[in-house]
Amino acid sequence: MDETILKARLEDGPEWPFTPVLPADIPADRAGLLIERRWPAAPETAVSGTPDYDFVAIQRGEITRVATQLPHLPHINSVVIYPPGISREDTALACLVGTMLRARRGRGAKTVMCAVCPPLGIGRSAIPHELWVRNADGVRIRHVWEIVSWPDVPAWLDGLSTPPHTATHR
Repeated sequence: MDETILKARLEDGPEWPFTPVLPADIPADRAGLLIERRWPAAPETAVSGTPDYDFVAIQRGEITRVATQLPHLPHINSVVIYPPGISREDTALACLVGTMLRARRGRGAKTVMCAVCPPLGIGRSAIPHELWVRNADGVRIRHVWEIVSWPDVPAWLDGLSTPPHTATHR
């Protein structure tokens, strides 16, 4: 795997370091979801829980519907849809954009992301996010898609009106 460190940013936001490596193993030939869970920390510690990532294979016809339902669970932070044939680097970018958006939106924000616009089905919309990725050769403009169920659109719109939060990142 490529351990190159790149820089990525959304719109006028800060640059984030980015290594195009996925946080979990993903089979190249299976559709599925990369799920980030965050379990609460033990009460005696000051650290909020650490994230865990899992890949769950899902049938292609159900992938977007399942992905948009998972963030309603309290221990799910983000979901990244992985259609087969998409590069690992692009999927890692989708993970990063989900993290950037949650940091900008603040505590409790959750995201469903995909490196490409997946089949949406009924009752879902896809919002493109332009991402600038910088390496030694220059800047590439990429797009990552956020998937929102129609019942969740009002909350998503409310998140746009809140000021960006300062995020600490390594």
